[in-house]
Amino acid sequence: MHDKRSKIAPANHGAATPLEPVAGSPTSGWLSVTLPELAMLLGVSLRADSADDGITFPVRRLKPGETLCPAGDEFESLYVVRSGFLKTVSVDPVGNGQVLEFPMRGDVIGLGSLEARRYTADAIGLDTSHVALARH
Repeated sequence: MHDKRSKIAPANHGAATPLEPVAGSPTSGWLSVTLPELAMLLGVSLRADSADDGITFPVRRLKPGETLCPAGDEFESLYVVRSGFLKTVSVDPVGNGQVLEFPMRGDVIGLGSLEARRYTADAIGLDTSHVALARH
């Protein structure tokens, strides 16, 4: 018999905590990313004279083992990984888990959830990670 879901995914299914900058740390000041920064993470080029340069997206910190978006929760946002590593895990009704992917810098989490309007897999931090919330 395989482990149940509670042993595969951490018990903390709450949203990731807001980024709390630490003075002098390499992540201080990462409270948000601008549209050009987000585009750069995604490998997309923007026109240099874009009027949308002032648009910002909040950044959330995810601790190791923390779940960013639990499977089954209502879709709220796409997430773009700014730093760190995560894993996405799908768990069947019997409790068998399957790792689907390991999102890292520049990867988008939640694209497969757009149509269903619910997250289809748990996204779990493997180390301290920072994700930009690209809200709909």
